[in-house]
Amino acid sequence: MKKIFSLMVACAAMFAFAACEGGSEDTDKGNNGGGEKAALATPVLTVTDVTSTSFVVTWEAVENAASYMVNDGEKNNTITETSFKMEKLNAGKYTVKVMAIPASDSNYSNSAWASISEIVTGLTPEEAASWVTYSVALPTEADAANHKYPFNSFFQTIKGTGIADIRYVVTTDMQSDASEVISNGYISDDKELEAANSDAGLVMPWSVNPQTEYRAIAQVTNGDGLYVYFDEKITTEAAPAQHPELALWVGEWTASVKEVFSWEYTVNGEFDSEENKENDDKINTTSKTQDKSFKVRIEAMPDLAFNAVAIYGMTEIELVDAEENVIEIPAFGQIDAFGYLNIINGMQVGDLGGGYTAEWLCFCESDGQLVPVLGQYITHYLEIDENKNVTTYSMGGGTLSEGNEFTAYSMDVYGINRQSNQMVPLYNFDAEHLVFDVPAGPITMVPYVGTDDDTTGGNEDNTTEEPETQSFSTGMNFKSFPVYMASAQSVVVKM
Repeated sequence: MKKIFSLMVACAAMFAFAACEGGSEDTDKGNNGGGEKAALATPVLTVTDVTSTSFVVTWEAVENAASYMVNDGEKNNTITETSFKMEKLNAGKYTVKVMAIPASDSNYSNSAWASISEIVTGLTPEEAASWVTYSVALPTEADAANHKYPFNSFFQTIKGTGIADIRYVVTTDMQSDASEVISNGYISDDKELEAANSDAGLVMPWSVNPQTEYRAIAQVTNGDGLYVYFDEKITTEAAPAQHPELALWVGEWTASVKEVFSWEYTVNGEFDSEENKENDDKINTTSKTQDKSFKVRIEAMPDLAFNAVAIYGMTEIELVDAEENVIEIPAFGQIDAFGYLNIINGMQVGDLGGGYTAEWLCFCESDGQLVPVLGQYITHYLEIDENKNVTTYSMGGGTLSEGNEFTAYSMDVYGINRQSNQMVPLYNFDAEHLVFDVPAGPITMVPYVGTDDDTTGGNEDNTTEEPETQSFSTGMNFKSFPVYMASAQSVVVKM
């Protein structure tokens, strides 16, 4: 029994010795003796070679590391080098994380993440000059033919190659950061991008107030997603004395048109519920040759803008305030350098609730259809002679954001929801059948004579013959109608 016990003790001692030798060998490969793998050392990061759009992160090689995982803020990248370049960066703060990774057969585990941050300033206009140029300038004498003067206008020009996106705005806010201001600006459409990448460049005219300092800001992006901010200040010149012909326009007038844009609403049959009303009710719109006369009152509005006027009587719609007082709705215009009265679309005149505002909106002719076009642009150029006879020199218009040309036709007040780009008529549709006619086409005016009881000065249709009627396709339904947007190059009025 003693011999057997001694033999067993000897064997146990040999086994223990062998286990100790094996444990020492595993520790050299990263085992801590307890069966867990030791983590690799955490890389020590350094930033070098900083530019306005790039920087390099470097680190010393980590012992027993086979590769490194680099997180650039968007994705993980596995590399074997000990440096990583962040490039094509816009202005901002960027954080890079690096983890050392051992070989797959190693007894080591991944290191902890190391991180380092760097701020880059983004492209400067000088650095972007190879692909985009920018300028802001007051009009010259050659621009006078287009009613552009150093006291009421300036031009914003963007020209380049490979421009993928443009955002731009004009503001009197001299304090806010450009990136904050541009968030409320315009976004370029395809036609504007095409112009910006052409030899002529994209030239945007802005109608502004005299003797005022403005900031013209643009964010221009290239095909690599790199953008550059342009932020230029410009001050318009002092305006000359108020246009002498402004006084000729102030007063009461009898206005006349030879055409009307007619809306007809009809309940077609019975409907079971309000939900089905849309399917049963119809709104038809037609353009008709028909005389219409209405009384107009023009008042000067010097506090609104230089040579600005309010034009009352252009709509039969009235707003009611909280105290149920009836509020007349004026259209707005400006007397230009030639003494013409320019009537302006797109001016807001009230809040209707539910996301809708009451705005002047013009139905315009485009490709044989009448379409409602949002935007502040001139609808009529009216001229006056020495006898105070007023005629339409020309109808206004411009270019849709889709690229099609449009010509102003008939303007009235509608409900506009700019979030959904929808409009609704503001006339009362409670009746089973309703027709209302909106003045359309060129306007003539003569000084108003008579009393308010005279039918010659009121809102009355004077039909002398059977109207010639032309229908237009509008794609309308009962509740709301889609609207089109004028391109920025058509937005020539900034009151």
